[in-house]
Amino acid sequence: MHSYLEVDNMLKRFWELEAEPPVTRKMLTDDEIKCEKLFKDTTKRNGDGRFIVRLPFRMANPDCMRGEFRKIAEKRLRNLEFKLQRNIKLKEDYTQVIREYLNLNHMVKVTDKDKFKKTAIYLPHHAVVREDKDTTKV
Repeated sequence: MHSYLEVDNMLKRFWELEAEPPVTRKMLTDDEIKCEKLFKDTTKRNGDGRFIVRLPFRMANPDCMRGEFRKIAEKRLRNLEFKLQRNIKLKEDYTQVIREYLNLNHMVKVTDKDKFKKTAIYLPHHAVVREDKDTTKV
């Protein structure tokens, strides 16, 4: 038996595989371009040094500003309250997270004046439990 290998070709193919890919420009969609522009145009820092960024809506008057999402958020809240009543440990952990968010000013309590504002946006949420984390499991 006899075998012949082209060493030059093998080395060339090896280095082609190991070489870094050529630099390519990321092609952004129209929505991504608009979102990046909105971010650049509206991002500010408040007096505490925190960033304030407008939500990147695709349209000037998004569905979430028409009030339908308030009902969804309220339903999600009722489901969450029911779940927390059945699981006392989760309720304690969730309450602690909410208090921490309030203390860190990551969120603020809605005033009665703002509660039914037509331009209010309601974001439904739920507790996310991460058993794989040692800290901030909820």
